[in-house]
Amino acid sequence: LNLLPVWDSSFEIGIDGSSGNANTLTLRSGIDLRRKVEWSDLKLEINYVKSTAEQIETKHNAQLLGHHDWLLEDSPWSIFAKTILVYDEFRPFDLELTLNGGLGYSFIDTDIWSFTGRFGSGASKQWDGPDESWRPEAMLGLDAEVQISDRQKLSLTSDYFPEWGDYKSYRIRTDANWELLLDEATDMSLTLGIIDRYDSNAGGTHPNALDYSLLLLWKL
Repeated sequence: LNLLPVWDSSFEIGIDGSSGNANTLTLRSGIDLRRKVEWSDLKLEINYVKSTAEQIETKHNAQLLGHHDWLLEDSPWSIFAKTILVYDEFRPFDLELTLNGGLGYSFIDTDIWSFTGRFGSGASKQWDGPDESWRPEAMLGLDAEVQISDRQKLSLTSDYFPEWGDYKSYRIRTDANWELLLDEATDMSLTLGIIDRYDSNAGGTHPNALDYSLLLLWKL
């Protein structure tokens, strides 16, 4: 048993803007940490986005995600716990916390393909919004990854959170990433990422919040 786990980490950053008839600036950054051993797979992610147009802020959010799988030796089953904390100035709330846990099942796990399904339960809460009560939720999710080539990789995570007792009230969160290795010596990659958050109870604002980015990523 390996009692000295190794952390894999990466840092990504991207800046884009324009000047002239319209002045815009967008800053995106993120940090990923992962520690995997025989019995445990822990992932931590932080994403930050800030955009301005004509010196007026148009987007400002930060997201923290923690996911821990307890692996059951050679079994395809696992036990997981997941936490998502979102700060967003342009949603009806300031902070949203999601806590859930349950069981996962690995349908495919090879050097090229991996596919895991999850089901469980938990709750979410929003602060400084129209409804600050805890909402009990079910959870159905999937994680998929494919190594297209030595230099390209695709990954997708999607989670569906229907509220217990009222399945017309639900949230969906989807993270998708395409990664292209640019330089082996510096471990630099180009990554295209999408984070989509849908909330059927958006409180009068648009129910869909979409962030997309094209960033440079360094493995540390």
